[in-house]
Amino acid sequence: VAEQPFVEGIDGLIGPALFSQFLITLNGPRNVLELAPHRGEEDGADFRPMRRLDHLLLVEDRSSGEPLQLVVDTGASYSVAHETVPSLNDETVHLIGVSGMTSVTKANMPLKFNLAGLSCWTRETVSADLSQISDHFGVKISAFLGFPALRSLEMSLDLRRGLIRVRRP
Repeated sequence: VAEQPFVEGIDGLIGPALFSQFLITLNGPRNVLELAPHRGEEDGADFRPMRRLDHLLLVEDRSSGEPLQLVVDTGASYSVAHETVPSLNDETVHLIGVSGMTSVTKANMPLKFNLAGLSCWTRETVSADLSQISDHFGVKISAFLGFPALRSLEMSLDLRRGLIRVRRP
């Protein structure tokens, strides 16, 4: 819970500290969030590494050769790719989030990515200069993956051990 208002109508935010006590499973197609107690090492089957940078969940995509750092952001209405993504148009969109408002550009083509070994894509993509946030965290962030990119997937997150598993249900 925060003292400052983030977005009108929001009373507070629940962060990673609380969720790290559980194995979290997000089932997009069923709109279900499941919190299960940690059971031990058997929870690690089919999981891949991820990192936490403050409140961000970061997964590396090495499918295109050069490693890309992808932020998993289930609360975002769009995926946001770094502005070097080709085929952009000039339509500007204003996004409002917990850090304030920013202007972005809609992309004409889908964003393709590899999330924890699973090849995926989404059309709900905008482009922005992510250099400032990359500089803040000291990591070159390539994209934020929003809920539209994740809604067809089942993701299990083990924040305690820094692991993610992604499946198609």
